[in-house]
Amino acid sequence: MNTTRLPVVEAGELLRNASIDGIDNICLYRVPPETQDASDSTTVLLTEVTEDLTNYGSDKFQDRNQAVEFQIFFSTKENVDIDSIERQVESIFLSKKWRIRLSRAHTVDPTTEQLVKIYYFERTERNDF
Repeated sequence: MNTTRLPVVEAGELLRNASIDGIDNICLYRVPPETQDASDSTTVLLTEVTEDLTNYGSDKFQDRNQAVEFQIFFSTKENVDIDSIERQVESIFLSKKWRIRLSRAHTVDPTTEQLVKIYYFERTERNDF
């Protein structure tokens, strides 16, 4: 299966290539068991949210609106610059034509005690038929 065009894969590559200081793990679709209890590291989980096909004409759709959910589980270490990590993520994705659909308030994961930030980023791709 070719997964290179999936929005989660592309978002993961973009995030990896950015090498943001403070992000230790980037996980696609699921957090592996060995990472689940790692509260001393910052982990980003990327999952697909929606894919809407729009702008129909001549029995074809012209646009594909794709959304990806980012869950950032911040390390419980005190030296993590949460604001810097968030601003860098926002800046990188906005510069690559992704839009912020939703930015949720911070919450605390009840299991790991990590601060969590959730974003929904979306983009529109034009189909070339």
